[in-house]
Amino acid sequence: MKLLLVDDNPSNLFMLGKLAQSSGIADVQSFRDPLQALDDARRTRFDLIIVDYMMPGMDGLDFIRTLRADPGYEDVPIVMVTTVDQREVCYAALEAGATDFLTKPIDMAEVKARLRNLIKLRDLQNKMRDRASWLGEEVRRATHELASLEEEIIIRLSRAAEYRDSD
Repeated sequence: MKLLLVDDNPSNLFMLGKLAQSSGIADVQSFRDPLQALDDARRTRFDLIIVDYMMPGMDGLDFIRTLRADPGYEDVPIVMVTTVDQREVCYAALEAGATDFLTKPIDMAEVKARLRNLIKLRDLQNKMRDRASWLGEEVRRATHELASLEEEIIIRLSRAAEYRDSD
């Protein structure tokens, strides 16, 4: 699992990174600049993203909207971190495409539980995508075999017709 953390506060990045690692996420990439994070997200596929709301240059809502528009990030879980008194921001984050949100001050037990749930969600999404890909390949293989069998039947029927035809 790869986690992308985006927050302009280094202590928040450190704390969330440690919480993520204790939740079983080994690969954590942290960015203080949301534009750099977007650039890296376009080169590297992340399985989970945590983004702060208030950052210089680009707020979390714009970050989510931009990332959701990129191919491959349509269903990646994205968590918005915001303060308790910003209910309208939480609603806007969900409208922008956030999967969930966390409120500051961070409750460590809550964060661990939510991260574990989102990791399970992403793992199931990946398994479902892999299963769909496998099924698609099986259908292509079976279709190819049927086409080959049909061609062989046509050839054999043509030969049989040639043997019976005296002209």
